Amino acid sequence: MTEKLTEKAICGHCKEPFDVEIYTSINTRVDPEMELKVLNYDVFEYTCPHCGEKVKVIYDMLYHMEPEGTMIYLTDPSNVEEEIKTLDEFYNNDFKKFQELMKIDPPRVRVVVDLVELREKILIFKGGYDDRIMELYKSLLILQINERENMEIIRMFYDIYENKPIIVVIDKNLKEYHNDFREEGYRELEEQFGDKMEGFERYVVNENFAIEFIEDLLNKKKN
Repeated sequence: MTEKLTEKAICGHCKEPFDVEIYTSINTRVDPEMELKVLNYDVFEYTCPHCGEKVKVIYDMLYHMEPEGTMIYLTDPSNVEEEIKTLDEFYNNDFKKFQELMKIDPPRVRVVVDLVELREKILIFKGGYDDRIMELYKSLLILQINERENMEIIRMFYDIYENKPIIVVIDKNLKEYHNDFREEGYRELEEQFGDKMEGFERYVVNENFAIEFIEDLLNKKKN
């Protein structure tokens, strides 16, 4: 279900308060037109009624990709641990009973902390990819870039540009580079590590996930 409510926002330009309508929950099966509005960040942009300036307001949201069986929770970075605790209690207790009663598969649940990450997850899952494999793919790409050139990468993410899947790389000078996304490279990783991902599920799947996953594999080999 798509739900919204009215909150107060402060204009960063004139400092005056004004009402904004925010979406606490969006379901893309019920409201498919909302997908593009989220991908373009339109649902987070408002016009101040006092001075006419554009204002971006980031707020907590549940983005429910029902056809893909995926729940993406957008929250503030400072609230991640509390969010994970709440989700863990819900999905392992109340929802689990409902799931067993209705004989439905458990949803894929993710927590993201900014709009770029939210957009990336949506595009990954819409493309039929696994974000855990994608993090391995990006980690491998970082190693390849570091072998070729001395670049300090501050961010890397999957995106769609001119209808083509790409990997965006941003360096310390905020310069943006576009790398072709190699489907065959992704599929090779999927074939090699896909079955090993079984049971290795996390709410937060980012660059740290790949490190944690590889370390877990190495520890299992030692034992």
